[in-house]
Amino acid sequence: MKLISKKTLIFLVVIVIVVFVYSRFKEDIPAEYYTVQRQDMELIVETSGYVESSDKADLYFEVAEKVTDVMVTEGEVVKKGDILATVKVESLAQSSQVARDNRDIAKFEKDLFEEKYASNMDAVGGEKEYSRQVRIYDENISKSTAQYNQSLINSRKASLTAPFDGTISKVYVNIGDLSSTNRPAIEMQDVSNQVLYTNISEVDIAFIDISDEVEIIFDAFPDKVFAGVVYSINPAGDTVQGVSYYKAEIKADNLPEKLRVGMNADMNILADKRVNVLYLPLYLMDNVTADSAVVKLNGNNGILSTELKIGLNNYKGVEIISGLNEGDTVVYNKD
Repeated sequence: MKLISKKTLIFLVVIVIVVFVYSRFKEDIPAEYYTVQRQDMELIVETSGYVESSDKADLYFEVAEKVTDVMVTEGEVVKKGDILATVKVESLAQSSQVARDNRDIAKFEKDLFEEKYASNMDAVGGEKEYSRQVRIYDENISKSTAQYNQSLINSRKASLTAPFDGTISKVYVNIGDLSSTNRPAIEMQDVSNQVLYTNISEVDIAFIDISDEVEIIFDAFPDKVFAGVVYSINPAGDTVQGVSYYKAEIKADNLPEKLRVGMNADMNILADKRVNVLYLPLYLMDNVTADSAVVKLNGNNGILSTELKIGLNNYKGVEIISGLNEGDTVVYNKD
């Protein structure tokens, strides 16, 4: 029979002592008691917000040509219809001239035909043939006129104009650049009419409703709290790193005069509020789910594990629907 070595025996003895001491120490941890009470509770969704203008436009050239002039600079105030930038128009003007000449030639050819054969239709095969050829001339005129009108439209595409009164916020092009039809040339905003937005995660959006109260603290004005409400929520979310966020507009009164587009704020949205409900802090509970939890209830039969039905959870405590009564005592250990 193989004997246990002295070192192994000592190790086993130490383990036994440690387990014994720990078990005695654990038993000596004092239990504390919490009396179930009624109180008001709130669910606050914390998020961040930002300031944008009510009207914002990215302006694109509709033709790819050399930029010949940029009439505005960033920060400049413009009126609706003001020309902001232009591209080279020679080729567009030439196309327009060709289209106009084709239209005029088509009209001239019809007039010449009618003048020559209107009184002598037999020379072209009779009235029926004459009418057929007139229709062909009319079709040519119609086609060339449409091409000319389109050329005029294309000529107007040689310039960018302001779609509303506002301020130039970005200028992306310089004189000599080649314009692009898929990259903006100029960005403008109506900075006189500012709007607050926040992006709410998919985890919290289910708790948020229109008209929920919002507490707003701007980074630029940290000493003052502003009040607002949720005005609208975009039904479609944007996904960022696998999480969907929903853009919500926040309406607020008495905003600071020096508020600027691009400023940031912390927002606390009052998503739900319960008055005079049975309340229990989360740290007293085990096995917490969306609608249930377990606590140790100190009752007439001693300390028993009791399952609760819970309601509103504000991440600090929960509303007790059933399983406890006001004045009940919950036991917990401070380990």
